[in-house]
Amino acid sequence: MTKNMNTSTLLKPGPAHQTTIPIKILCGCGQKYSFDAEPVNGQINWAVLCPVCGADGTAAANQIISQQFPEQAVPASRDRFNVSPPQPGVRTPPPPSWAAPAATRPSPAAKALPRWLFPVVGTAVALSITAAVCVALAHGQKHRPHDLGFPKDGLPHTPAELNAWYTEPPAGQNAATFYTQGLDLLQLGSLASSSTPILGRGNPPALGVPLPPSVRSAFAAAVQANQESLHLFAQGAQYDRSRYPLDLSRGFDTTFAHLSKIKNAALLLEASATLNAQSKQGKQAADDVLIALGLSRSLESEPALFSQLTRAAIVSVAVAALEQALNRAIIPEGALTDLSKAFDRMGDFDAQGEGFNRAVAAERVNALAALAAPERILQLLPVIGMDLTTERREQITAQLQKPGQLSEEREFLEQSFRQFWTARQAPFPDRFNIDAQLQQREHAADAKKFFVLDLLLPGLGGRTAKEAECLAALRLASTAIALERFRLAHDNRYPSALTELTPDFLRTIPADPFDGQPLRYQKKATGYALYSIGRDMRDNAGERLTGKEGDLVFTVLAPAKSAR
Repeated sequence: MTKNMNTSTLLKPGPAHQTTIPIKILCGCGQKYSFDAEPVNGQINWAVLCPVCGADGTAAANQIISQQFPEQAVPASRDRFNVSPPQPGVRTPPPPSWAAPAATRPSPAAKALPRWLFPVVGTAVALSITAAVCVALAHGQKHRPHDLGFPKDGLPHTPAELNAWYTEPPAGQNAATFYTQGLDLLQLGSLASSSTPILGRGNPPALGVPLPPSVRSAFAAAVQANQESLHLFAQGAQYDRSRYPLDLSRGFDTTFAHLSKIKNAALLLEASATLNAQSKQGKQAADDVLIALGLSRSLESEPALFSQLTRAAIVSVAVAALEQALNRAIIPEGALTDLSKAFDRMGDFDAQGEGFNRAVAAERVNALAALAAPERILQLLPVIGMDLTTERREQITAQLQKPGQLSEEREFLEQSFRQFWTARQAPFPDRFNIDAQLQQREHAADAKKFFVLDLLLPGLGGRTAKEAECLAALRLASTAIALERFRLAHDNRYPSALTELTPDFLRTIPADPFDGQPLRYQKKATGYALYSIGRDMRDNAGERLTGKEGDLVFTVLAPAKSAR
């Protein structure tokens, strides 16, 4: 992907049996993105979000579809869930083994994230351009790592090796088996295009304010209609290992049907958690959060950039659910302990960068496959290079038409990968050095006239800001749980400073991954604001803004009173 471009590929929800329509959207923030869509009843029934600012592009996509197929266009459905709310069902929670501490070094605290990371991926948008050209080795290329002089580093170098790297759990222990069944049964109808909060386009429910009757009805109906899916998700959360039915050896032909569905499943769990908390069912709300975390964890080992971005987005949904729950209900001590262990484990995972490491390794495979098939890049250049200048497209075309196998470019890319891989082993905030290194390597590639690497190098750099947001969110959630445990033990009083949480509720105060300083905390009336400074690297005193501006905030305004 170039510095000014974000070409996206639709994550198809199933086999292609319908007309595929190219969608190109210019967001209000200036970002251009595109994908291919297969409309259902003349429209897209899932959320399409700008991959940069998170603005909703669903209406714009549906307008493009209606212009091409006006006879298929249908008006947005009215809310069919306007019924009296049934009593929220009680589901079997994950067993204690789900929240067991990781075998890695102990985390200073768990981590969390509300609505501000949700825009990192649209439901049907994949962010990797190199994946769009990862076809060479899947179509008979004979190049092997040793042919290119690459070291045996224990990482995959071809799509076939990448597929083998995504290991299958033992029989009967694959969480994805249950998740896939639940995803296939998921029924949300036209909620995505409705004004319903969480499940549709409506703003998230205001913290500390009772849910309006219409919202309660919509949430309750959605939960009731998806009891079988929710039960399967709870079963899947009992297992630590997961592999979805993907064949990554197919390269470009690999589809990720589960990614759009799994995000919708997480939103359903957020709605359920909010509904349960509103009904003062704190234990059930905590179970919903744990199950949503299980959905996120099921993507931890999936070696694809958009899979890791989806995982991070689901973390944000789980943390938003926790934020709603802590503002509406008392969560029992045992449930808080399970939540703390679960967030701590995931925080350790993200602090070490394991998920995004796998994604960067996959981007290397995709880039190598692309360089081994210059003719395929030429075919796709009008799409993947649509935002390039005419001069740069001509330079790339000329480079791809030269005889030879782009061996110098492959060696340069491999050297860049090794440099980025080393930098990725550093903790935050030092890990941000990757961004400066990426810019240097891009300039060096231009100086060597390796213009085709404009399309490939950015993928190796990873998404350190998104990764840091996910880690910050997990640490915010972990600290919020510690604050709640403190409150329950101190007559409904929050501490004056986070230092009062140690050592009884936190080993140490979690650091903000953006600057390495302790997370910020402000006690306010009966509640508090807990925040990270976010990617703009500015302390905005706990103010939530939009896009790339503002702090990442976890707020409790008026918690439910403990009887203690």
